[in-house]
Amino acid sequence: MTSSRLHLVAVLRPAGLNAGGGRRSPGGPEADFTLHHLARVARTLERGVFDAALVAEPPGTAPSAIDPLTLLPALAMATEHLGLIAPAPVALVEPAHVARKFLSLDQLTGGRAGWFAAAPAGDGAEAEARAARAAEFLRVVTALWRDYAAPAETPRPGRGHPVIVLDAATAEARRLAAAQADLVVMGARERDAARAIRADLLSQAAAHGRAPGARVLQKAAVVLGASEAEAADKAQRIAATGRAGTLRPGPDSAPPLRLLGPPGAVADTLEAWWREGACDGFALTIPPLTACLDEIVENLVPELRRRGLVPGAYAGRTLRAHLGLEGEGA
Repeated sequence: MTSSRLHLVAVLRPAGLNAGGGRRSPGGPEADFTLHHLARVARTLERGVFDAALVAEPPGTAPSAIDPLTLLPALAMATEHLGLIAPAPVALVEPAHVARKFLSLDQLTGGRAGWFAAAPAGDGAEAEARAARAAEFLRVVTALWRDYAAPAETPRPGRGHPVIVLDAATAEARRLAAAQADLVVMGARERDAARAIRADLLSQAAAHGRAPGARVLQKAAVVLGASEAEAADKAQRIAATGRAGTLRPGPDSAPPLRLLGPPGAVADTLEAWWREGACDGFALTIPPLTACLDEIVENLVPELRRRGLVPGAYAGRTLRAHLGLEGEGA
């Protein structure tokens, strides 16, 4: 059974400020990823009642000049409900460092924080060893969240720990996600494959005594247009600027579903995947261009709302409440 409604998370990567000198669109306010611009993006997402924004820094790409954990507190000041998810590596830093950073963000935002636990990829025995280290890292972090004292004075938020987000790119990643994730992102190519991945995740979660288990989101790149051809042309022009952004936590992660066309046609696909149990919602890769986001919030979201798939207002104030996980993870 899928969740009671379709969940939406926006995946953002401020690619215009790559440390490696990525390409920019010439001129205009969107050429500079200032706090003013990014705060407007966050407010637009909140107007669209998105569950959260995930600021992604995929491994294997040049890091953005904007540190997500520096950005998210600023975005929290510009919003009241939007969940805020940032990446931090697993097993490459001390667990206490990650625990304190995200617990602090959760405390300061009133329960809106999420940690995208980016586990390093590998093959064969190497993958299993890395998955074991990642599982232990997550256990330590969550233990610190439950019983936080030394080495920090950060108080518990009293509403459960920050939401843990994991990718489901490999079998090892799915085992880890089933055991410990609150929110899982996957990149299946076909609806049947997505349904099988989600069923596997929920079955493994149940074996761990976790019911209903994590919310499972399918990654999808969305560009709207009056026709599929117009949307495809727009997507090509966006790609040429080097600003499309992506959510690709590891080299084994499948590319996202590409949805190009009028709002009604895109909504048809989103609804079909959700109703047929392929996912609980979507992690929408949205180019960091204001016009593209405005089109989604002003044209696609109202169509989904008309079909009763997404709400017109937030029912709660925490990310757990948005995801229907209120009270879990305490």
